[in-house]
Amino acid sequence: MAEYYSKDTVQALACEICGDCDACVDVCEFRDIKVDGLPTADLRLMEWIPITERLPETCKPVLVWLHWGFQDDECTVAEYWGDSNVSPGWGELDPYVTHWMPLPKLLEEFRTASVKHADETTWSCDGKNGYAWGFFTPKASLYRFRATRGSVVAEEVFGDVPHTGVLGVDRYAVYGGAWKGAIQYCLEHYKRNVQDLLDAEPKRKEYKKYIPHFVELLKKAMKLRSRFKGKEYNDASRRIRDEILEWISAPMKDGKLKGYFDYMSETRHRFFQWVRNPEIEAENNLAERRLRPLVTARKVCFGSQSEKGLEVREILMSI
Repeated sequence: MAEYYSKDTVQALACEICGDCDACVDVCEFRDIKVDGLPTADLRLMEWIPITERLPETCKPVLVWLHWGFQDDECTVAEYWGDSNVSPGWGELDPYVTHWMPLPKLLEEFRTASVKHADETTWSCDGKNGYAWGFFTPKASLYRFRATRGSVVAEEVFGDVPHTGVLGVDRYAVYGGAWKGAIQYCLEHYKRNVQDLLDAEPKRKEYKKYIPHFVELLKKAMKLRSRFKGKEYNDASRRIRDEILEWISAPMKDGKLKGYFDYMSETRHRFFQWVRNPEIEAENNLAERRLRPLVTARKVCFGSQSEKGLEVREILMSI
């Protein structure tokens, strides 16, 4: 799968996918590939390169900054072929291009980030089942659309390089197998799983005794980052961790609840990474928020209609 396309290629594929731009001008997800909202000031600080200083290498897609003069500035993707009149996406924009920069190295940024997240959701293509994988840092989003939910996708993104940083995920086994570095399991998912036991059998004595306080402890853990900094965070996080471990060590007869508590105790190195660093989230909310627009789109368009459309979506969402 090619990593990037020129603007013209993207538009051509979009027309092939849609087939009726006039009918869907207000909703077509591929019609407008600009990225709005970047401030015109401080372009230098954002590593934009003036075209008066130097032009990009030929035949490589780059981000270009457009100053229209009659509307808000924006940026898009184009290629420079040495002659602006024949360059895909560049020719018609040439009078308005003021700056450019290389496309973000998202894969490298994800791999080297100290804190990162991953999640996946269903996404069909041409009526066939498939999955949308998301790999995220606070500043970058990397998507992979594949037919499989197997470990090959995660292994492709993680790469055969040292696995540095902490990866925040749910407890899907693929991540634990493919990622060789530190992992933080999502406390929100775990809280829901345990709460479901009480919701299903609210009169069971051990559930009523142990689950409510356990749920409250997890809630406190997930709110720490917004309440404390520095030494206060360190003290509070250790105190809550110790209280959780003490609570789940209580003897009990119910096999389901005991199984959840024992699992957390036995794999505590994957539940308490947030204790040592407030930058590590105790939940996987970042990934869920980034995937939410995709879930909404799935409800509207029921996935992609072709392999080309799938490829275009992956490219545009990852830029």
